[in-house]
Amino acid sequence: ETIDKELSETKADSPPAKRSLSSTITYEFTQKRGKMSWPIQNGVITRYFGNQAHPIHKKIVINNNGIDIKARSNKRVFALEEGIVTAIQIVPGYLNTLILQHGDYYTVYSNLETIKVKKGDIVLAQQAIGEVGINTRKDYPELHLEIWKGKIRLNPIKWLEPL
Repeated sequence: ETIDKELSETKADSPPAKRSLSSTITYEFTQKRGKMSWPIQNGVITRYFGNQAHPIHKKIVINNNGIDIKARSNKRVFALEEGIVTAIQIVPGYLNTLILQHGDYYTVYSNLETIKVKKGDIVLAQQAIGEVGINTRKDYPELHLEIWKGKIRLNPIKWLEPL
């Protein structure tokens, strides 16, 4: 796949000391692929990345740009990796959305009821950034998580540590 090729080329780049700060952050983010802690403790995936049958209308295909994670009890949401808060906005149907930048990569946390950081803040890996909420389409707290390289959506499962 193109993304996997790009990632392997990034890993083969020069050592971080010879790069700009942004490319060093990008390099460090790529090194965490498959090793990042989950954003919700003891969460359950309710919808996976990519095309899939609609849960009710089986002949309709829907696309999920990320994964949806149901919170069992603790509703706190944690940052996957160190980054800077680049945006906080309300997205219809998803309550609040928070975007963290990690060099060329972004992590997107949607359906947040509360947010504990503000635009411009530097957030540490596994820092609590907010609490997941219940949107109008669900009756339980559920986080929508996306990972982007630039504008390309990536499968978050490939970045998280195995359960």
